[in-house]
Amino acid sequence: MSAACRSGSQQDWPEINVSPLEWATWLFAHALPGTWASVDQPRPARALASTATGEIASGSASGEIDLSKIESGLVARAKLGDADAFRDLVELHQQAIGQQMWRFSRQKEEWETLVHDVFVEAFLSLPRYRSEAPLVHWLRKIAVRVGYRFWKQKQQARSRQTEPLNDLADGRASATEPLDQQEQADRLHAVLAQLSPRDRLVITLLYLDERSTIEVAELTGMSRTLVKVQAFRARAKLKRLLAEESPT
Repeated sequence: MSAACRSGSQQDWPEINVSPLEWATWLFAHALPGTWASVDQPRPARALASTATGEIASGSASGEIDLSKIESGLVARAKLGDADAFRDLVELHQQAIGQQMWRFSRQKEEWETLVHDVFVEAFLSLPRYRSEAPLVHWLRKIAVRVGYRFWKQKQQARSRQTEPLNDLADGRASATEPLDQQEQADRLHAVLAQLSPRDRLVITLLYLDERSTIEVAELTGMSRTLVKVQAFRARAKLKRLLAEESPT
């Protein structure tokens, strides 16, 4: 699957309204593959959503654009099965979700599938969205569930694999084979992959996404106290893993 975005080619999206289940099934099979912008080379979100053109034009004339109002309108239409409205919601939030799912997998095809799964699950769950929090917060909760489920499934499907991580254990790169930033990130990702899915989730949200314990609790459904305890235990496990890989 290509990560390049097809720049708004209308034939890639259905032009008629269908039931949510039919739309989501079609979406997963046809519309989503290959439509996500690269994390490294982000494409600006299509803020001028086609189904909200009138509202944006009106706002532009007065010098004010209420994006939250526009988003609410798109959500309402998407709940009724409007495929164009849901497409516009995807366009507005795909970059944020794409970046978040990059934390869960650095394999391009896996990453694309994870992003697809988030929006398919969001579409199927949209009737239960009550607009009590911004849509992006709701999408991030779905993203955490999808990513956590992916880690658990992957852990069950593979045998534990380790690789030498001496440089990370020492806290520095080899003088003879310096690691660039990408290599360091990949190695860190490999270390985290040895943790349990739950430990890995907490460490990723706290230290890679730099979220507060309150935010992690909200995203995961844990209590704040449990987040702190989980983080303490996860750090201890991570330290032990690094020590096991360090030279004797």
